Amino acid sequence: MFGMPFGLILLGFAPWIIVLGGAFYLGLRLVRAVEHRAAARAEVVALTERMLLLEENLSAMGERLERVTEGQEFTTRLLAERK
Repeated sequence: MFGMPFGLILLGFAPWIIVLGGAFYLGLRLVRAVEHRAAARAEVVALTERMLLLEENLSAMGERLERVTEGQEFTTRLLAERK
């Protein structure tokens, strides 16, 4: 092959194969890291939305409990006045 031994040709291409293989590996790792970060952000957003929903529900339950308490106090007053 062009008067050069195969071993010499392989030796000439080996550093390029190693460099390109390493670049491919690092590129793949970078893409996976970006995907992982995006997935983590999506989880944080989902958890934040869920926590806001829980806070709203807790606030609504507190208001309902306050109304029930006022109703009980009113009923207790009515029963006390009847006696």
